[in-house]
Amino acid sequence: MTGFEDRRQDFGRTLRRLREATDMTGVEWAAALGDGWSQSKVSKLELGTQTATEDDVRAWCALAATPDSVAADLMNQARELQSAHVVWRRRLRHGHRDRQAESLATDDEATSIRVVEFGVVPGLVQVFEYAREVFIRHAELLAVARDADESARLRVARQQVLYQPGKRIEILVAEAALRNPIAAPSVMVAQIDRLITVTGLPSVRFGVIPLGVQMPYVPVNGYTIKSTADGETVFVEQYTDEHRITDPAEVGVYHKITDSLWPIAVTGADARDLLMRVAEQYRTL
Repeated sequence: MTGFEDRRQDFGRTLRRLREATDMTGVEWAAALGDGWSQSKVSKLELGTQTATEDDVRAWCALAATPDSVAADLMNQARELQSAHVVWRRRLRHGHRDRQAESLATDDEATSIRVVEFGVVPGLVQVFEYAREVFIRHAELLAVARDADESARLRVARQQVLYQPGKRIEILVAEAALRNPIAAPSVMVAQIDRLITVTGLPSVRFGVIPLGVQMPYVPVNGYTIKSTADGETVFVEQYTDEHRITDPAEVGVYHKITDSLWPIAVTGADARDLLMRVAEQYRTL
């Protein structure tokens, strides 16, 4: 977890204590705050997964009847967090290299890694050319520095974790991520060949969610759950930033979703057959 996220969670705990001192539930609190508020927003602010604005804190303190000195201190903290959030989101302006280096380190620390992706091949099993294309597209979208080659090399280096003894690794990818390419047909063939190899790794549980199966829950974002001796973190990448979830109850939801997806996935020989069919289609293009 980053220092920014630690601070935001600490701030959220302070907000929760103020609400709890009034004996109001999250639903009651949101209703009392009025337009623009929901129980979901209250929960995100208290858990530190959303950065509070000055207006949010002003309304919160007013409803909690917070002393002026305390309210002023919280307003200052909110301004600092807003500034830190901007810096955090601008991290990628210098490219993707540092983020990939961080992933390399957290992969090494993890005892268990569970990956689910619906729209892209999971980074942990991307070949260089595919990863390079992903970084190029993302850099273009966000108008950030291009360091695709170096970032792709670091991403490929992460695959060493697939061969480390004692790791528990699960990877689920939707067939749709393979059918909707972001790279040339030749690259997609190489990428799918790599996935076929991964299906045979003894340390990896690999599955493909076929097109047309009934989904247990609405697929929203891909995610990665990493478990270490210090706890568990869910990494949820979005277009403009990344959310890191450490609250045990919320992490449990992601485990529940993952567990529900395995029964509808194909694995082993069935997964290899599906992958070979997709690869053959790209070979004819």
